Amino acid sequence: DNKARVVAAFGISQSCETMQDFEIVEEVVEAAAALVRNLSAEDGEIRMMCEEAVPPILKAMRTHRKAPAVHKQGNAALCNLCIDVGNKSLALDLDGKAIILRSIDMFHRNPEIASFALAAL
Repeated sequence: DNKARVVAAFGISQSCETMQDFEIVEEVVEAAAALVRNLSAEDGEIRMMCEEAVPPILKAMRTHRKAPAVHKQGNAALCNLCIDVGNKSLALDLDGKAIILRSIDMFHRNPEIASFALAAL
């Protein structure tokens, strides 16, 4: 299990770097957020180690305001990450609440985005 945690933490770290390096490429950001979402869902200990994932996800959602796929994966990743109180506080400190609420407002007709966004709050 420790090996899986190390691999997941490394994958999340690499995904965060990718989101920062290719922040203007919507498809890359979406795929990186999806990987964070999937890896962070595996284990509670992984979520606690993922504070580095919150800022690039919020930045991607801010940068790609009108991209439903980015908001779907971003909100889903935040939903997983923000189960940990420290990550939730970090997200809120980084204007995450406003970004998530804007996501709900823009994509309120998309039940997946809305449900992930509400769960992230």
